[in-house]
Amino acid sequence: CSLSFEKKEKLKYAAELKMESSTTNISRKPLYEGPLPTPNRFGIMPGYRWDAVNRGNGFEHKLLIRMNDKGSFKEDEYKWSVADL
Repeated sequence: CSLSFEKKEKLKYAAELKMESSTTNISRKPLYEGPLPTPNRFGIMPGYRWDAVNRGNGFEHKLLIRMNDKGSFKEDEYKWSVADL
């Protein structure tokens, strides 16, 4: 083989170190352990830097409700227009 015994041993040792570091949770950030949050438009789960509390003025919530109402109104309007066909 083209690799010497020493190089093979060094590569083997480096692979073992890499495997050990990937299995340990040293660099993992703590997970949120509180109650389940309300869903958000990005699907982001709370983490150690965000507690999932919505500190906005409620605009996004109102906007989503209005969009859903508008869509359901159009659907009802269509069903009403083709009901007698």
